[in-house]
Amino acid sequence: MTSIGESCAIATTGPRLQGRFAPGTSPGAGAVVAPPHPLYGGTLSNPAVVAAVDGFAEAGVATLAFNYRGIEDSEGQATDAPAAAVDDYSGALDTLAGRVPGPYLAAGYSFGARTALAVAARDPRVLGAVLIAPPVDLVDAGDLAAFTGPLLVIVGDRDSYAPLDRLRAWLAARPDAVLEIVPGADHFFGSAGAAAVTSLVAGRVPSWL
Repeated sequence: MTSIGESCAIATTGPRLQGRFAPGTSPGAGAVVAPPHPLYGGTLSNPAVVAAVDGFAEAGVATLAFNYRGIEDSEGQATDAPAAAVDDYSGALDTLAGRVPGPYLAAGYSFGARTALAVAARDPRVLGAVLIAPPVDLVDAGDLAAFTGPLLVIVGDRDSYAPLDRLRAWLAARPDAVLEIVPGADHFFGSAGAAAVTSLVAGRVPSWL
């Protein structure tokens, strides 16, 4: 496992957030990686988030992982309001853009996947997106249709929040999306599942750049 990076501050239209930036070796490319649900222990040190950061590092891509408002060292009041999550993510993307010239990728795990896709659908700076275990009931189908860049979806075959039959039906709007299934993994992946996330991100992302 690589280091998740050096501490950095993220400015949003609301509170100041805690972030961790890791430089990459690929010219200019960078990814924001969003943590899972802020009200259920979601932080930038979540194993699935770290696994994604490791995968981007192997692909040479710089990363910025962050904590939502009110979590650990991020200022503000913790909330799961979608607008607040999008604002936090957008602040992280702006901060990343101040450090690397792009192209930019959006990534997130669980609730963070929902947030990453929402930003990708609205921000033309985002080239591609990596969604790890997107909770089907929470993700906006309109965002899926609106984002037209390369899309990688990683899910365990035992994920009760993203059942494969419903996930495949949801992805019908994006037949070009790549769906990677991790055998034996549930929503939380575990160590073996996390290693698969790293490998899948590292293997797919370079072809986008």
